[in-house]
Amino acid sequence: MINGQIVDSSGVGLRNTRERLLELYGGQHSFRLSHTEPHGLTINIRIPYEGR
Repeated sequence: MINGQIVDSSGVGLRNTRERLLELYGGQHSFRLSHTEPHGLTINIRIPYEGR
């Protein structure tokens, strides 16, 4: 992590995930990466609930 930004957070897997979420849910989703102390990464993905 440099200046609050996760280094290399633009890899092909992350880009594909962001594009897929956008395609499926538009602006109704969120995808966040954050540094976890003392080391690690936390990924939060929020998608809308679709009941049947």
